[in-house]
Amino acid sequence: MVNNKKKRALISVYNKEGMIPLAKTLVDQGFDIVSTGGTFRHLEAHGLPVTPVESVTDFPEILQGRVKTLHPKIHGGILAPTGREQDLQETDIQSIDLVVVNLYPFVDVVTRPDTDLETAMENIDIGGPTMIRAAAKNWQRVGVVVDPRDYERITKEVSEQGELLMETKAKTIITDFENREICEEIAKKTFILVERPKLIFGRIVKEYFVNKEKTGIHPSAVIDDNCKIGERVYIGPNTHIGENVEIGSGTKIHSGVTIYKNTKIGCEVIIYSGAIIGEAGYSFDKNKGDIYERFPQMGNVVIQDDVEIGANTCVDRGTMESTIIGKGSKLNNLIHVAHNVKIGNNCMILPCTSIAGSSEIKDNVWIAPGVTIRQHLTIGENSLVGMGAVVTKDVESGETVIGVPAKPIDKSS
Repeated sequence: MVNNKKKRALISVYNKEGMIPLAKTLVDQGFDIVSTGGTFRHLEAHGLPVTPVESVTDFPEILQGRVKTLHPKIHGGILAPTGREQDLQETDIQSIDLVVVNLYPFVDVVTRPDTDLETAMENIDIGGPTMIRAAAKNWQRVGVVVDPRDYERITKEVSEQGELLMETKAKTIITDFENREICEEIAKKTFILVERPKLIFGRIVKEYFVNKEKTGIHPSAVIDDNCKIGERVYIGPNTHIGENVEIGSGTKIHSGVTIYKNTKIGCEVIIYSGAIIGEAGYSFDKNKGDIYERFPQMGNVVIQDDVEIGANTCVDRGTMESTIIGKGSKLNNLIHVAHNVKIGNNCMILPCTSIAGSSEIKDNVWIAPGVTIRQHLTIGENSLVGMGAVVTKDVESGETVIGVPAKPIDKSS
């Protein structure tokens, strides 16, 4: 059996500056060091005990060094979370606790006027980024160091603590070398530079800190005949699914939802509590006695992939066709979508909006809270309907309208 108690560091660097003091400290603190190619030879030349990566993988470097660390015994050791020691023992893998990696100087190489295509290609690093990403994913157990300017601080921390502090593991994941100096002028912290920080932060929180959602069907849910339910679906308490409903993989249907027959729901859809999908639309005609008679609603509702439908929202089924909610659209709480409405892709519809029958909302439309849209209208793509607007006429593509009745905003004024 493998003894996973002793800590192990993997060092594989292009820039070897300042590496030896860090490696000596790791050895003094009881780390075993695994290394590759030129890094292995550099460490060995300084008299440090080091294990070549091929002794760990039982497989030689191949393709002139292109494949060294891309192996389950390396990435399993990096990615294994705390508590999975038995899995490692069964596969004869030892955990890796620290990854010290820096990458080929691709930008420097390709900006040289004499660099040919083959040289540029060989400086595209594959193994290094893969190890960095693996260690970053498992940051709660594995430390990752990518910048030689961090070595002195890491050396001191390991000398005093015997390992990296949790704060250090969390903040030395990935750095942008071109922007590092600018960040250091602001604060002595490592920055992760991205184009859309709120989006990326949300993804990080979802991945690491939000409890994974349940799957399965709650015992109190009622599922009628001939339904097709995909994998990883959750159906919450007191939800009723009518006959011939199709539900795609990864969809979550919360408590107290009613979904009428023949509804088709795509993958990764979320329907929140109290929503009603496929109820009969509001359609009447007067007879000779001047009495209203309901027109039968024979259609259904089609909800495409990655749609969210908020709490207590109602989507009526079509009269003789389908009411459609397009891919990626998000409907907030307390919205009414009438029969035969067609909502395009990636629309954002906020609370307390009412969309009357047979209207069409094109792609990428933003509808603010409290909007009313008359029947048989078209809201053009990339348009915006302002808060509380009452829309009585078609809205052109890219147009912004607001008011009662809604009128276009003159953007030139």
